[in-house]
Amino acid sequence: MKKICIIAIIILAILFLIGNSKNKNNNNNNNNNSIIINKNEEVQIISHTKNTYSINVIIKNNTTKNLEYVKVIAICYDKNGNNLGTKSNGQYNINNTENYKINIYIPKETKSYKLNLEYK
Repeated sequence: MKKICIIAIIILAILFLIGNSKNKNNNNNNNNNSIIINKNEEVQIISHTKNTYSINVIIKNNTTKNLEYVKVIAICYDKNGNNLGTKSNGQYNINNTENYKINIYIPKETKSYKLNLEYK
């Protein structure tokens, strides 16, 4: 009887561990929806977060001079991978001492996106 209880406990523990590893994999896939395709050393995307209708991007100018403008471009995709279009927003007169927040308004259906930078 003791052997049956021990075997049952081991089987339950294994099933619990398998279930938890599947949940971790699903959470990691959900967190990897956003991909930065250009992380330039001179102008850098510090962080980005997606809300229902926008992507909030924090940028930093790592050059030794002020920039005329920085433009953040987001290519948006729905849950099936269909391209929803390109959205962008920018900031003018970027100095090299502060971080800047740029909001990009996106379609509600956006599930993933790729970011790119353009600056002068």
